[in-house]
Amino acid sequence: MSTRPYTLQEIESQAEALQDAQQTMSACGAQVAQLLQPAPRVLFVGCGSALNVAFVAAPVFAITTGRLAMPVPAGDVFLYPQAVIGPGTAVVCISRSGQTTETVQAQRTARSLGCQTVALTAYPDSPLAQEADVAVVLTGSQEQSVTTTGSVSAMVHAGTLLALQAAGEAAHLAEAGRVVESCEELLPRARRLAEQIQEEARFSKVAFVGAGPHYGLAREAQLKFKEMTLLPSDAYSLLDYRHGPMSNVDGQMLLGLFGSAPGAPQEDQLAAEMADLGATTVLVAESCGSPARQQYCLSLDSGLDELLALPLQLALFQYLACYTSIRLGYDPDHPNNLTHYVQIEVTGIRCCWHTSFRGS
Repeated sequence: MSTRPYTLQEIESQAEALQDAQQTMSACGAQVAQLLQPAPRVLFVGCGSALNVAFVAAPVFAITTGRLAMPVPAGDVFLYPQAVIGPGTAVVCISRSGQTTETVQAQRTARSLGCQTVALTAYPDSPLAQEADVAVVLTGSQEQSVTTTGSVSAMVHAGTLLALQAAGEAAHLAEAGRVVESCEELLPRARRLAEQIQEEARFSKVAFVGAGPHYGLAREAQLKFKEMTLLPSDAYSLLDYRHGPMSNVDGQMLLGLFGSAPGAPQEDQLAAEMADLGATTVLVAESCGSPARQQYCLSLDSGLDELLALPLQLALFQYLACYTSIRLGYDPDHPNNLTHYVQIEVTGIRCCWHTSFRGS
């Protein structure tokens, strides 16, 4: 490419997006926490990358608050509301643009059924922000590229801060101030390792695994590769990879692992087994202490609580997807067939409640 992609610039500036998310949540976090406090069930809703954020934010919220939290595709909220919305449900709707049809409609459906709603978006004048009970607006996450990168990291961070606010975790909220500093230190190392992998490894398909909230990160990494490189890309829960998906492993596979404290021994074992089958394995974890982790590994060295460190794990694979896209001759800023957000016609929606639920 003759000019430097916006995507690359937005990956490199994500520490600023994280800082903006932190400042925004400091300003409005108490209001969000108060709105969510009575809810026995919280849905985190989105499409595409925003849905991947939901797959991170929901388990973080459940772990932190001890309350039920679920990631839900936005379309399911208005197509099958009886499956996900119950009495007292609160809904957090996530969309960078704030204009994605399905997410806006999900919020409208939720509000019509009496749910309290929170919008997490980058644009204050968007329908999502304007119609929510509370809007968390991350203006530092507005991006030129169609591909979401730094904005996803920022929304993951905002989701964690939201959960900590709701749980009243003052100590961890104080620790959150170190996330931006850790990101600034990490980004040059992530870039160099991505460049090294790009030079040394040859792969024609990719897969990513993670446990708990790290599964949401795995989903996001596979989406970045699918969008920017058009390579076959998959994401799985950590311990599910042996149950069928490993049949696709050979010398052309790159397997990315999102490291976690509870899953570390299993990640070591899986990485070693897949390397024996020919895969190139790449781990992102707080520490690369085990010999089995040494094929390629990015050590965060953040000293942060695991949940606060979640947004730091994305940068390596964002860089690698972008560099692979350029190597293959694609434009990472404008993936095939995609636009900044999706708008569709949504008509004939009906909410069909079971008799036992109606009136609860």
